[in-house]
Amino acid sequence: MKLLMVSTIIMTSMITTCQHPLMLSLMIMMQTIMISLMTSYMINNSWYSYMLFMIIISGLMIMFIYMTSLTSNKMFKKNMKTQLLMIMLWMILITINKDKMLIEQANNYNEMMNSYKYTMMMSMSKFINFPLSMIMLTLMIYLFISMTSVIKISNKSTGPLRQK
Repeated sequence: MKLLMVSTIIMTSMITTCQHPLMLSLMIMMQTIMISLMTSYMINNSWYSYMLFMIIISGLMIMFIYMTSLTSNKMFKKNMKTQLLMIMLWMILITINKDKMLIEQANNYNEMMNSYKYTMMMSMSKFINFPLSMIMLTLMIYLFISMTSVIKISNKSTGPLRQK
């Protein structure tokens, strides 16, 4: 858990060094995966993190399509200093936290297995009950409206937004 949090902070600081839209969307996607994993770990229910991941990734895909239709084709160059810095930070984090993580994982695993059935039953019933069911219904309606509007906007006969 701590490794995921620290890696999320590192990814946030690395976003400022991105100059290419492809690399920026890749880093946002990796950060979304890490946040979804942390959410799944904290809530003990993967549905919320799965929905969060799907919503953010669908928004990223729409933004990526829009940006690629407007921007010019710029060559993607790797920044070796940034990659070396990231690899060094990962290695330092893994060597420092290795023993602590193993002990914490063993303790957390025993506690989790003792309360697994009760937690899953309670979390699913909370997820389907009244206040959250309205949020889920609103989310479904929002996704349906955004899907239909994207389909209406991107008409095949009009072609790309960028003119050659």
